[in-house]
Amino acid sequence: MLRLLLTKDNSFLFSSLLLYKLVVDYSYYFINQNINIGGLYSFNFDFSNYIIGWLLTIITYCILLYKKKVAISFILFFIYYVYIIPNIVYFSLSNQEITFLLYIVFPYSIIVFSIKNSKLVFSLANKVKINYIIYCSIFIAICVLINLVYKTDGNFIHDFDYLYAFRKDYSGTSFFKIFNYLELWTIKVLSLFLLSYSLMYNKKLLLLFSVFLILILFLFTGYKIIILSFILVFYLFYLFKLKNRIHYLLITLILLLVFLLFYTKYTNNIMPASILIRRFLFMPVILNYEYFNFFTKHEYVYWSNSILKYFFIFSYDKNIPSLIGTSLGFKDMYANTGFIAMGFAHAGPFGVFLYTMIASMIFNVINLLINDSRLIVQISVVILPIYTLFISSDLFTTLLSHGLFPAIILLYLLNSVDNNNK
Repeated sequence: MLRLLLTKDNSFLFSSLLLYKLVVDYSYYFINQNINIGGLYSFNFDFSNYIIGWLLTIITYCILLYKKKVAISFILFFIYYVYIIPNIVYFSLSNQEITFLLYIVFPYSIIVFSIKNSKLVFSLANKVKINYIIYCSIFIAICVLINLVYKTDGNFIHDFDYLYAFRKDYSGTSFFKIFNYLELWTIKVLSLFLLSYSLMYNKKLLLLFSVFLILILFLFTGYKIIILSFILVFYLFYLFKLKNRIHYLLITLILLLVFLLFYTKYTNNIMPASILIRRFLFMPVILNYEYFNFFTKHEYVYWSNSILKYFFIFSYDKNIPSLIGTSLGFKDMYANTGFIAMGFAHAGPFGVFLYTMIASMIFNVINLLINDSRLIVQISVVILPIYTLFISSDLFTTLLSHGLFPAIILLYLLNSVDNNNK
């Protein structure tokens, strides 16, 4: 382990990680003291837990560094920084059960350790033309926009204070049920594919269409993730021009957190920190632990709300997210969580293990389909569904509803395109 950390490249990453961990520690303390909406962010420092947190941080990072050369490594580092570290920090600074943290850290470590690089050889008689993929994506996007206009009666967001009310008022029925899927696929996969491809190959008209598409998607849905993903693709486009992109990713996150903390302190404007630190960094962690705590004391669901509903009776009077929201004291809260905590809700430790094995296979398939020729496009296609998988959705729901399976299909098609066909 020591030899792994002391290489020139890894020693910089490790030093930066130590700084990042400290910044995230303080960020949680800052949220607890200044933006503790709903009183969900408890602070109960325990020195032994804090040391255990640091040990798990280092051990998990060593596993990640060991797999640094796999094709999907950038996304693995991204998930580690924005998901694993906040979970460790919450455990350390709010005196949580170590078992709950291990349910998060072990599956991630197993997934990372299981990933192996290998070559995928295509022998298709007829290569897929990239223009067909682009035209099909544009056609689906236009159909989705038409459906959104229908759902909202032509209304769109013109006041950010009205954002949540807008989403509640205009979550109406689509023309056909398939549009409920196509909408999320367009938001999380197709729009980012079109944007990243236009940037990579300098397709100006496609770039204009992609920006227009993303803007309209936001105005007619109100999902903040659309704007953040738009910024993320531009960031990735410039980041992937650099040799040590993982270094710069970590530096960016450190600078972003420090800026948000100073900005909030000296302007008293809590909105940016509330969205980017409280909501995106720590709220998923709170929900993870609440799922573990609730289903440790209550019976498991055993997929009776989904694929096994004909074999098991669902025991609760509310769906799982509403159930957890009520448990937290918010009867109108829809508390989604990632696949690990959902695996526990379904079948306890066995559910976590089963989901970990399935996720390991999925990640190996994705790693198999990623190559250097269109790396920025491929990463842009899968990063949001993978983020959703860890943060806010069940495994099978992410595969279909949130676009992970369509993203994998798109990766396959991109691999089948002749490299001379731009």
